[in-house]
Amino acid sequence: MLIVENGGYQESEAWMTVWKPFVEQDDEISASQMWISSMNEEERAVNAMEAGWQVNPALYGDENTRLFIYWTGDGYDKTGCYDLKCESFVQTSSKTAVGAAFNHYSTPRGPEYKCIFLIRKDRGSENWWLLTNNHQVGYWPNSLFPLLKDTAPIAAWGGEIKNVYSRI
Repeated sequence: MLIVENGGYQESEAWMTVWKPFVEQDDEISASQMWISSMNEEERAVNAMEAGWQVNPALYGDENTRLFIYWTGDGYDKTGCYDLKCESFVQTSSKTAVGAAFNHYSTPRGPEYKCIFLIRKDRGSENWWLLTNNHQVGYWPNSLFPLLKDTAPIAAWGGEIKNVYSRI
């Protein structure tokens, strides 16, 4: 389910239950995430930052649930990347690592584990900060997002899966 709200956002928060869903093949993914974004319809440009958890064997080489981030400054065309795979997101925490696997997962009829994700624009530096469980992880420099200089018109929360069905 994707829930989108339109407004002038300078922060958005999501409480996500952390699961370890089964993925069958390397090209499958399962994710729970939030987006802060803006879109210019005339230029078909999208600026977006994403944060949440995902199981993505093609990206990480295993089936662990990991904290992930992603960004794009041009509608997922030429800019953007996952985690720290390009010089963009500045990680400031030595406690919480972007791309790290979660230690605990929720289970049916068992304990429930949550992670709180918050993306917030800093009024001083104008950078967009990521916090997990009220702990600063790092920031996306404001210079990455030409359409998000002041506020973000779109905040979205939801899940995403990719499953390729093949018949033998």
